Amino acid sequence: MTPMNPTGKHGRKRRHPGEGTVLRRKDRWRARPWAAVVPYLDDQGRRREMWLSAASKAEADDLRRAELAKLRKGLIPTHETVGQYVTGWLETLEVGPGTWPTYRAHVTERIVPSFGDVALGKLTPQMVRRAVIGWEGAPATRAGTLRLLRAALRQAVTDHRIEHDPTAGIPYPKTTRKRPTTLTGQQARVLMDLVAKERFAPILTVSLGLGIRRGEALGLRTQDIDLDAGVVTIGKSLRYIAPELRAEGETPYRLTATKTGDVTTLPLPAFVALALRDRLAELEREQRASKVYAYNDFVFCDEVGGPIPVMRLYSGSRPRWSGPNCPR
Repeated sequence: MTPMNPTGKHGRKRRHPGEGTVLRRKDRWRARPWAAVVPYLDDQGRRREMWLSAASKAEADDLRRAELAKLRKGLIPTHETVGQYVTGWLETLEVGPGTWPTYRAHVTERIVPSFGDVALGKLTPQMVRRAVIGWEGAPATRAGTLRLLRAALRQAVTDHRIEHDPTAGIPYPKTTRKRPTTLTGQQARVLMDLVAKERFAPILTVSLGLGIRRGEALGLRTQDIDLDAGVVTIGKSLRYIAPELRAEGETPYRLTATKTGDVTTLPLPAFVALALRDRLAELEREQRASKVYAYNDFVFCDEVGGPIPVMRLYSGSRPRWSGPNCPR
């Protein structure tokens, strides 16, 4: 049988189309003069080339093989940074208007300053661990930032932008749960007496007596109150809306569903019913006295019917009771 190559010399080995190539750059002053050139298709189906620098031919060939392996797994090469990807991902989230500003603060105050210029595929677990330790804020705040970053990078894995989530296995900062501050019935009476002559005193009485959140108290409407039946329906909450989330011409405050999304009917304690009766009478006087009035149906509003800014009231969430002396 006649050998196919009688001279014993073999032709130059050629790679198949799409496998890329390895070459030495002409500018040999480079510390890493070799390059692996890997072709790929971008999101729009256009042919692109990825150039990866290496110190030797063997290293360049290893880089070429590694990138081809990623392409075979469906990974899409990207030049996005962590900051660009997480910011874009945040804009696609469907979260409540009260949650979105918190998420944005996580991104702008901690994630972007730490990894804003880092390529998405170059982020390492070591970078994340060092950043979590250095972030300012309470442990719960830093844990929230890490939780948001982890959700974004898991989406990046799903989107075939990265192969692995670099935050996987990194523990959240340890947090200690503080016992909530509670009031006895006597303490609540003293507090209500202290603010009895203030304009917003009925809001405190309703919040304490019903145990509702401040947004739920400010979102209370006259149609939600039935003094004859002695009940009140809690189904709405007044929330501050960040400028980016407002519709054109919308005010900073929006009446939305409650935090849990539930609609609850609560019985009215006698002292709460009395406070609401007085407030509704005062509301009628304000409507008659005002030349310009916004009929928003709010029980608690300013002198012309506008919503009361949430931050003008007490901080915290839901008032809690302790002991058997809760005033009912």
